[in-house]
Amino acid sequence: MHTRLIGTLVAILLSQMASAGFVEGVNAYKRGDYVAAIKEWQILAESGHTDSQANLCSMYSEGTGVPQDFAIAMRWCRKAAEQGNVQGEANLAALYMKGAGVQQDYGLAATWYRKAAEQADVKSEAVLGFMYSEGLGMPKDFVQAASWYSKAALQNNAMAQVGLGALYEHGNGVPKDDTKAADLYRRAAEQGNVSGQVALGVMYERGRGVGTNYGQAADWYQKAATQGDAQGQYALGLMYLQGQGVPQDLEKSSMLIRKAAEQGLPLALASLGVAYVNGLGVQRNLVLAESLLMLGKISGSPFASQNFEKTDRLLTVEQRTEAQRIAVSWRPGMPFPSVTHTWP
Repeated sequence: MHTRLIGTLVAILLSQMASAGFVEGVNAYKRGDYVAAIKEWQILAESGHTDSQANLCSMYSEGTGVPQDFAIAMRWCRKAAEQGNVQGEANLAALYMKGAGVQQDYGLAATWYRKAAEQADVKSEAVLGFMYSEGLGMPKDFVQAASWYSKAALQNNAMAQVGLGALYEHGNGVPKDDTKAADLYRRAAEQGNVSGQVALGVMYERGRGVGTNYGQAADWYQKAATQGDAQGQYALGLMYLQGQGVPQDLEKSSMLIRKAAEQGLPLALASLGVAYVNGLGVQRNLVLAESLLMLGKISGSPFASQNFEKTDRLLTVEQRTEAQRIAVSWRPGMPFPSVTHTWP
């Protein structure tokens, strides 16, 4: 009896010491002293403290306070996850999802996201909804997607609100309801979610679930564009091109579409190419047009393919060669040239 009491007291003391060390690590992290945080958590993690293990996983995964190392992150994630730590489960799922530190495996990602979601981890609920809607690691199931999205959306998760909104918009797994879709998009948009902002802009532009209002559409596209979202930039560029909701401004239009194109958006590549063909907001340049349309065509844009054939017939061999060189050397994220050697 005496021995059992001593054992219980020792366990309580060790637990209190671990708790104190963990809190010291958290405080160090909050003040930006990542080295001190890692030192505290490392000691505890080695002794099996799951929250410390999960935190080390995050630090190594993100390269915070230590060089980024997905293999070490995976080791700590697995230790925490296998003991039922919800953060460890979610982090491990994310590594499998991205193929970071381990071979990409959507099936295992789904398994671990489910474990975390079943412990009411909101982000995991949202991601699990996405995986069901896309059929990643499991058969596509819109009903299950709607169920998991709904759980996270009720907790105000913007990703889930957008995903559930899309299901209502298209009638997948739930009855088609544009009003509900627009409301969900709005809730996400008001949190600054760019996908929600663009989706709400589309609803206003097309008058679906809300009254047609080009001004509101342009406002929501602007919010997404300001955050650097390619879809928002492209949609706003089209509004300026057509003078819908904003004064017509071809230069602003081409500038916004260029920003989206430089992120690799296929429709933006094609549209900027057409702008160069017709001199809309830019100086006419068929070499640049050809290179942009070629990139759009390679990216799978039918619009680019249709216009590429027309433009290609107008170029000399020398101009065509320069256009090909530009297209081959360009990568998403790079500025696109504004002048060429062979045109005019």
